[in-house]
Amino acid sequence: MVAGVNAFSFMRLLAKELHFDGVKCFAFTYLGRSDHKLAEQMSKEETWKKDVERWQQIIDGLDELNVSPDEQKAIFKVLSAVLWLGNIELDYPETSGKLLMSSTWTGVPNAPQRVVELLELGSVEKLKRMMMTRSVSLQWTSEAFEVTLEQGQVKHVRDTLVRLLYQLAFEYIVTARNQATKISGSCTDRNELRVDSNPIIPPDISLLKIVDVFGFEDLSHNSLDREEQVVTAAYNNRPYSSVRDKDTDVLFL
Repeated sequence: MVAGVNAFSFMRLLAKELHFDGVKCFAFTYLGRSDHKLAEQMSKEETWKKDVERWQQIIDGLDELNVSPDEQKAIFKVLSAVLWLGNIELDYPETSGKLLMSSTWTGVPNAPQRVVELLELGSVEKLKRMMMTRSVSLQWTSEAFEVTLEQGQVKHVRDTLVRLLYQLAFEYIVTARNQATKISGSCTDRNELRVDSNPIIPPDISLLKIVDVFGFEDLSHNSLDREEQVVTAAYNNRPYSSVRDKDTDVLFL
């Protein structure tokens, strides 16, 4: 995504809206702060070209799912916010005695402000309150006050927020896929397959299953053999076990 929006002149406006204009992959903590390479035998130029091709494939795929340009932009903003959240550093200077948010890399400053603009939170102060405080209510006195979290707790809140944003973006895309491939009511008949007592589709229609394993794409830690094991386990697992007899079923990982 970072390389894709910086590749074409006509996408400069989108790159600016996503706060990716002129930013390289190595600027992001969540991308390992290193030059991105798809494989050791590929050069930087080949990797960059492949990234651009995959970016275009993503756009084409979302177009096929009837995801509008505005909806696509909203998805990309959420994913961009995920990357910029990873660049938020938590400092505790002795002079102030307060926990402060800053950017982890001086080359691309203002990570908190970028997150605020991408998620339309209104202000950095609101983001600070979300991440660094917790509201406590006393039932017997009806009092409510805020408690400042410690540095480790704030990091946990940030990482949890990142996972939730990623999950919501993924579920939104899956919902769009389900809607685009929805079987019309005229196609169904009495010979319906059922999973967990819910009618799904007639038996002559294939099932499309999507399994997302967060972080599994890092093949430096996960081999292709391990990927096959995950696919097999997911395919044999419920709720697919009752409908896995068909050769036309497809599982995407």
